[in-house]
Amino acid sequence: MAVTDNVSYTGTAVEFVVQTTGTYDITAFGAQGGSTSNSTGGDGAEVGGDFVLTAGETIEIVVGGAGTASADGGGSGGGGSFVIETNNGTVSVHTALVIAGGGGGGGFEGSNGSGGATTTSGGAGGVNGSVGGG
Repeated sequence: MAVTDNVSYTGTAVEFVVQTTGTYDITAFGAQGGSTSNSTGGDGAEVGGDFVLTAGETIEIVVGGAGTASADGGGSGGGGSFVIETNNGTVSVHTALVIAGGGGGGGFEGSNGSGGATTTSGGAGGVNGSVGGG
């Protein structure tokens, strides 16, 4: 029987200690960028996969916060979300499992924000907040 644990934005890292050895489906969602009065923030990226985890391993989960909306300027970008393994049951490690970029903020001049990146480097910055996400 599958067990689902959802972690919402808290502003801090959440630690999870694996209780049962098995294959875990881990998915992270980057936060949406902030909108403006005439443009929409870009959606955050969705990244996931199946990972074999062993009882005693520790993972840290950080959920990115939504971008700030603005009525008189460009919206801010959304925060990225990530899951990393911090202890393999024996020693401290720093292994990225999934990283999902946040969406770009909506532009001041009506350009919508770009979606979050799923590559190993972030997106280019835009003019007046119109593009981005990383």
